[in-house]
Amino acid sequence: MELISILKGSRRLKSDGRKILRKYGINDDAEFTQPFAEMDPGKATRIILNWLTLNAKGGYEIELRIMIPEEQTIYRSKICMRGGTIFVQQIRKATELVGKALH
Repeated sequence: MELISILKGSRRLKSDGRKILRKYGINDDAEFTQPFAEMDPGKATRIILNWLTLNAKGGYEIELRIMIPEEQTIYRSKICMRGGTIFVQQIRKATELVGKALH
């Protein structure tokens, strides 16, 4: 993912990766070090979507895998960037992903 490259680049340049992530909704050190898998799914999704709107070029696609713990259900959502706007191409249940790593 491009975000990983950006963070690696900031590390190489010895600049603060926290500044990069603060733009996307991560505001304190505890959140900065917390893996997406341990975050509230809504928070992780907002961070990813904020990052997409600020950085992704037209035609960029990503698949989000979102677990709804109350339902024990995982949804796959295909997201595409066009003209600075996020379009959701499809959302479907992904029963084959239950119990597997989502990120």
